[in-house]
Amino acid sequence: MDSYIRAILGLSEEAGPDEIQKAYRALAAKWQPVLRERYANGTAHRTFEDYGPEEPQEAAAKPGAVPKKGPRAGAGAARRPSPSVEPQEGAAGADGGAGPSAPRPPASATRRKRRGRTWLDSDSDEAARRARMQRIRRRGLSAELRAKGLAEDSAREARDGGLESQDGGLESQEIAKDSEKAAKKRTLDNQAKAKNAERMARNRGLESQEQREKRRAAERERAARRRREEDPVRRAERLARDAARVALKRATEDPEKRAQRLAIQAAKKAQRRAQWTPEERAKKLAAQAARAAQKRAEARRSKSASAGPSQAAADKKPEQGERSEEDDADSDEQSEQDSGSETQDSDSDSEDSGSESQDSDDQPLAALVAAKV
Repeated sequence: MDSYIRAILGLSEEAGPDEIQKAYRALAAKWQPVLRERYANGTAHRTFEDYGPEEPQEAAAKPGAVPKKGPRAGAGAARRPSPSVEPQEGAAGADGGAGPSAPRPPASATRRKRRGRTWLDSDSDEAARRARMQRIRRRGLSAELRAKGLAEDSAREARDGGLESQDGGLESQEIAKDSEKAAKKRTLDNQAKAKNAERMARNRGLESQEQREKRRAAERERAARRRREEDPVRRAERLARDAARVALKRATEDPEKRAQRLAIQAAKKAQRRAQWTPEERAKKLAAQAARAAQKRAEARRSKSASAGPSQAAADKKPEQGERSEEDDADSDEQSEQDSGSETQDSDSDSEDSGSESQDSDDQPLAALVAAKV
């Protein structure tokens, strides 16, 4: 703090108290003309010189100290002394030796109660003043002026209501603009998706057989990785959405387009059948047989659990004959159709790859049926 004061006064760090006082007085005399005159006359610091080194308040509080006469010496005193609250023995008070007087009652006891409305805060002087001024203004009004004021108030309220309705109209206009922007954005997105689908179809028509096989292998790998990392709950939800989407698409499909689609799928199946090796055919047949057996076992267990113990005992007996290969092929085809939706990819090429993988699984079944016939 001393260094800060020295810096303000423009002194060095070695400056003593006398130098600080001298610099302070010079700065005060520079900006205050009254002090400049007092410093010039030498009367600026002679007010409390008679008290000595103590502070003026401490010196005046000492017992037996004589108060120094100031500029108000000889002023008129109070006509009546204030009443004493605490009793003091020997105190003359205001009654000439009759003892201390009783304490004065509080001002709130003698204050006149203010009359006002119930909603008016009696402690608020501003509210009371406003209510009083309002009563004064209305006191001298005639019936005509009073009716005119009421008409102005009603017109003001109507104008405010019109502004509010106008604000509501602006808000509805903004909502309409936002909805229009959203519709335009959806249209642009659909156009972009259509262009992408057209471009991808054109690229598929131009790609070679090797590129197509490589792309489909990458799609199957991505789909398998996603299925491994997928949550069971999300998997069930996705399958339900896919089934609903396929059902809606089948219900709204044009019969001619459906026939074209089935013809294209049959041609693709025949082409893939011709490319299969005996090892691949045997592997697929074994996988289909295992899936069909597992599905039949699950159906028997669910049926026995729902039917009761009598039906379960009847199911334990050996079956009379085995199912034909054609029935197994039909059940396997149904199971493959149920699991075919799992091979769909979330990319734009996923639907084509999923349908092709499903057709590839159904190929041995058709071959078995043809051989049986």
